Amino acid sequence: MIDNKGKLFGKINIVDLLIVILVVVAICATVYKFGFSAHNDVNETNMKIEYVLKASGIRDFTLDTIKIGDAIYDEETDKPLGVITAVEAKDAMDYALKADGTTVYASKPERYDAYITVESDARILDGGYLANGTKEIGVFSNIKIYSQSFCCETTVQSVGEKN
Repeated sequence: MIDNKGKLFGKINIVDLLIVILVVVAICATVYKFGFSAHNDVNETNMKIEYVLKASGIRDFTLDTIKIGDAIYDEETDKPLGVITAVEAKDAMDYALKADGTTVYASKPERYDAYITVESDARILDGGYLANGTKEIGVFSNIKIYSQSFCCETTVQSVGEKN
């Protein structure tokens, strides 16, 4: 099969054959990765969901830039996550160490917790949702979001179908 010159069947160099096989495998892997939807297992029925994000310990100037009607995006993927429908602010609370060595749960000065309600189209997953078909939304998951006017890290507080 392989002659003295290292050619397969006297015509094909074994190294060239391995390179051709490697290129074919790389092309097949690329087609599989990018040619097929990552959401083939997802139920195709679109629905509206509403979820609440908590941005902890933000300053007042950041809070003032969170506006109802603004679209938000996932910083990791740059994909849209929905539209803000409500914003509620509360004083940020945290544990603080007092001078006598005890801890107390107290408000943080000039810091706020923003509860941002977002409405989005979604697809149903097993036990969860994909906001706009791109980002899995689950309670207590962390998402770094941004809009045209702000950027912050958030934690999902609740998720539900919108009627």
